[in-house]
Amino acid sequence: FEPPRYAHLPLLHGPDGKKLSKRHGAASVQELRAAGYLPAAVRNYLALLGWGADDDTTIMSTAELIRRFRVEDVGKSAAIFDEKKLRWLNGRFMREMPLEEYVAAVARHLGREPDEQLRAAAAIAQEKAQTLAEVWPLVRFLFEPPVSDEKAWSKVMKEGSGEILAASATALEAVDPFEPEGIEAGLAPLLERFDLKPGRLYQPIRVAITGTAVSPGIFESLAVLGKERSLERIRAAAGRLAAPSS
Repeated sequence: FEPPRYAHLPLLHGPDGKKLSKRHGAASVQELRAAGYLPAAVRNYLALLGWGADDDTTIMSTAELIRRFRVEDVGKSAAIFDEKKLRWLNGRFMREMPLEEYVAAVARHLGREPDEQLRAAAAIAQEKAQTLAEVWPLVRFLFEPPVSDEKAWSKVMKEGSGEILAASATALEAVDPFEPEGIEAGLAPLLERFDLKPGRLYQPIRVAITGTAVSPGIFESLAVLGKERSLERIRAAAGRLAAPSS
């Protein structure tokens, strides 16, 4: 008979060195789940609080953590729980997931069916979102009309944006098939024509189709949104810019 062994784990502190509390962010696994963190990423991060592999490996599957963990390697000093680091680690896990697994996770988080529309949306958001909760704000424009973000509008829609958007719509109308590579090639001549840096061309288009200044890649966003809806939204934004101010 081998008696049970006990070990004291290090206390958890926030990045400011003080005892972990609500002011440091999510403080329970339920809150982390609601915020869109993956269970495997949370297990990985928690295992590294006060413990580490001999070769300083950071990203490990649960099976690898179980295999490599030794209670003798747990330190005695207080460990720092930093949600920013957890968010980074979660983003790595999300980007490395097979697409079908990623789509299923997004669907569960959103309470939606994992249909083809959601699959296409998730595919273009996978490289950008770091938590499941970040996916919907990135892809909402594919399911709903553009949001009304006046701050983004006023920041991006500068003088001349209406002409740029009108020219963009004309260029995009000629793109066939309406795929990312063709979209990029179709818009590229406008950079030279208007003597623009890429952001000055693509950000007005982004705000026109999404309502915000943040989205997945602009060419992929346009392609998934589709030619008809893309042109409709770009022309609507150009028309708003051309309308006289009241």
